[in-house]
Amino acid sequence: MLSICFVWFVSSIAAQELETFERADSVYEGLRSLPWSEKELDAIAEVLPGKFYKFTDASEERFKSEAPKHRIIHLATHAIIDDKAPLYSKLIFAKNPKGREDGLLHTYELYNMRLNADLAVLSACNTGSGMLVRGEGVISLARGFLYAGCPSIVMSLWSIDDKSTSLLMRNFYEGLSQGLTKDEALRESKLKMINSGDPVMSNPYYWAGFVTIGDTRPIRIENPGRPDWWIYILAGIIIVLAGLATRFRKKFLKLSR
Repeated sequence: MLSICFVWFVSSIAAQELETFERADSVYEGLRSLPWSEKELDAIAEVLPGKFYKFTDASEERFKSEAPKHRIIHLATHAIIDDKAPLYSKLIFAKNPKGREDGLLHTYELYNMRLNADLAVLSACNTGSGMLVRGEGVISLARGFLYAGCPSIVMSLWSIDDKSTSLLMRNFYEGLSQGLTKDEALRESKLKMINSGDPVMSNPYYWAGFVTIGDTRPIRIENPGRPDWWIYILAGIIIVLAGLATRFRKKFLKLSR
């Protein structure tokens, strides 16, 4: 059984971080900070274990080298959608001045990747939006992940709110860790926001934008902090049976003499 490891890329880019880049282009200059993305990471890290990359560590190079190794990919960052040329829609990563990549992961680049994840969560704006092509469907960033081999995607249908997304995702992963299917986990997370009593967060704008597509079956979460008690129970039963078998064998040998 493969253990699950989360790969997080949280590109919460603020003005002071741009100073670390040798040359910040217009794409980065136009981005606002995402302070709740870091809180999203920290909150989910309390629920499930994994690898986490944020700020300047969340580079495109690291994504391309690490993502194929893991079963769940979660990206909390900015996305820029190109409705006229959807293959040029992109997810924004930290820019590494010394690297070969430009920090912009385009949809066409995903078509050339091979991912082994069971689930990709695209926690960015409009990741399920794009050009509607007859006979093909919507050409979106989510489609790129499907093409790369991810059978299940959580994607957004409009520009999402930073804070509400953080809350939604924490509850979503709690549901997954409890054995819920992906769609059930997302539904329960939404219901928690509806029933929260918060007049703002209960508004559909803040929770209805995320949907699942593809395989919705549950994912087995192996959490070192939560041992699988059935393994210990089974081991105990085997030890008891082995002891009884030894005891009866000794009695049988005595009687046969």
